[in-house]
Amino acid sequence: MKAKEYLRRAYNLDKFIDACLVELSKVREYYGLVRSLDYSRDKIQASPENNMEKAIIKIVDMENMINDKIDQLVDLKNEIRSNIDELPDDTDRLILTYRYICFLSWEEIAVKMGYSYRNIHRVHAKALKDFESWHTMS
Repeated sequence: MKAKEYLRRAYNLDKFIDACLVELSKVREYYGLVRSLDYSRDKIQASPENNMEKAIIKIVDMENMINDKIDQLVDLKNEIRSNIDELPDDTDRLILTYRYICFLSWEEIAVKMGYSYRNIHRVHAKALKDFESWHTMS
C-alpha cells in the first residue's frame, strides 16, 4: 500500500460516516411521515405501533453501526497520527496532519502554512515520499 492510500483511509471512512448520517436522517424523516399517516382509511395488516417498533429498531441498529464506524475512525486517526508523529521533519508532520487528520483543503493548508497553492503540492509530495521511506505500510 502506498503512503497516500494508507493515509486516505481515514478520509474515506469519514465520508462513509457522513453518508450514513444522511441516510439515517432520511430514514428518521420517512418514519416520521409514516407516523403521521391516517391509518383509519387504509386496510393495514400490521398495527401502526408494530410498524413504529420496527422503525425504531432499524434506526437504533443504524445508529449503533454508525457509532461503531466512528470508533473505528477515531482508532484509525490515532494510528495514522502516531505514524505521522514519528517523522523527523516538522513540515512533513504538519502538512500530513492537516491533510489526513484534519481533512483540510489544499487552499486551507497553503494559507495556514504560508505557501502558495502550487508550492503546497510540492511540499506534500516530498512529505509523502518521506513518510513512505520512514514507514512500511501493509
